[in-house]
Amino acid sequence: MTNIAMIAVGWGVFTWIVPAYASGDLGLSSRLIGIFVFANAVTVVLVQIPVARLAEGRRRAVTMAAAAAVVVGMASVSTRPR
Repeated sequence: MTNIAMIAVGWGVFTWIVPAYASGDLGLSSRLIGIFVFANAVTVVLVQIPVARLAEGRRRAVTMAAAAAVVVGMASVSTRPR
């Protein structure tokens, strides 16, 4: 259930909020936003198998906690005030 919640929140934020923020507040073009979404898709495709192999044999809760910590860390670095 937690896995579904993490995917739903991550997917929702990325596909609905980020493009609106990028075009409205940052003034990015639709083409550039599309390139970012495409780059995200390519990254998922290329990284999915190695990460799955790395997580193999480990407890699911610990792996999800580590992934959540990485997401929080990246979000805090990218959103800190200047």
